[in-house]
Amino acid sequence: MLVADGETRDSVRAKMHDNGVQTTFYPALTLLSAYLPEGTAGARPLAEEFSARHIALPFFPALDEDRIELVVSELRSALLQ
Repeated sequence: MLVADGETRDSVRAKMHDNGVQTTFYPALTLLSAYLPEGTAGARPLAEEFSARHIALPFFPALDEDRIELVVSELRSALLQ
């Protein structure tokens, strides 16, 4: 899911974490330390923008309906605060 900016992403993730929902995010590959010596930061501006704004929500085969409802509810709550 995408939000407006990195500050919003971090705020939403913190609120969800406080309510028992683990999320994560992934940096753009161009920002990983293995690539930085090559001067790749800024090489893919859209990828870097999206990586700063996305939230990876729980997603796995054993995710049951109750847990899905919890994730959706906590996401909605975090976005509206």
